[in-house]
Formats: sequence, C-alpha cells, structure tokens
Amino acid sequence: MTKTLKKRVSKDQWLALALDVLAVEGITGVKIERLAKKLGITKSGFYWHFKNRDDLLAQMLEYWRREFTTIVSGFVQEHRHHQPADQQLLWIMTTIYEKGLYRYEIPLRAWAMQDEKAREVLQEIDDERYMMALPLFKELGYKGKQLVMVCQVFLCYQAWMDSIHYTDEKLSHGETLKLRWQFFIDGAK
Repeated sequence: MTKTLKKRVSKDQWLALALDVLAVEGITGVKIERLAKKLGITKSGFYWHFKNRDDLLAQMLEYWRREFTTIVSGFVQEHRHHQPADQQLLWIMTTIYEKGLYRYEIPLRAWAMQDEKAREVLQEIDDERYMMALPLFKELGYKGKQLVMVCQVFLCYQAWMDSIHYTDEKLSHGETLKLRWQFFIDGAK
C-alpha cells in the first residue's frame, strides 16, 4: 500500500496568492475554492489557517502591511539618527521599486472603496507612511504647507508608480529614479 503525502501550503502562500488574484481580478476573484485549485490542494487545507473568507481577507490586509509597508518604516526607524534623510529617501525609493512594494496598491485601494475594514487598514497604513516621511522631508528643509504637500506627492507617487506608463527610452530606470530623488531633495532649496 502506498501512502500519499499531502501537499502542505503555508499561510503566507495562501496570502501571497490571494494578493496576486486581487491584483488581477479584484476582490470578487478571491475565492477559497479557486485559491485551493491554483495551489493544487483541496479546499480543506484552507481551514488549517483561516476560519472563513472574511478571516482570509482580514489577514490579507495585515500580510500586505507586514510584507509591503513595515519593511520600509522599520528601516527608517532603525536608521533615523544614523543616516542622512536624503540617503534614507533614496533607499526607500530604490527598495520600493526593486522589491515591487507598489504592486498591490491600486487593487487594494479599489477594494477599500467598497469595504470599510479595508478602508480603515489603508488609512492606518497611509498615516504610518506619512509619519515616516514627514521627518525626512522636514530634515531636508521643507516647512509648513510645502512639507505636507511634498509628503503627499512622494507617497502618492511611490504607491501609484505602477500605473504611470510614461517612459523615456533614453533614460534607464536607475536614471529616472535618481532624477525623481533629486527633485525631492532640491525642492526644499
């Protein structure tokens, strides 16, 4: 008699796939049976990690916060007093791009327009990001309304860069990133 080994899928694998499905199909595409099928397991494997679909959705938001926001805010907290603001800003911009930390922003925000819990979590994350950026731009010399505006523009661009499809074939991504960085650095002067 041969014993069949069941495939084990971690909670993070479920959550990562759910975010991928959200990005392509929207929140209505995030269904237990469809996720299980894509993972190549039975639906019962879902219940090892989640109570129900609502639990999955709540944990998706926290997973996204942890994997796509905390990495940046944690770095800034750790380096706040050891690295100049301009270098922290460059690291943030580079990391967001290289790790694709922007890739779920638009679908998550579309979901938040329909769902109060998602909206609340996104507001918390937006506040966290704003409070992370504020001291950096303050250190660069921005003040008053200009400080508020540059933080908002910076955060919006970082979140929405995936939807801006203008490219200048003469510039590499690295050159474009440096020009954007220089724009934020020079703006306070």
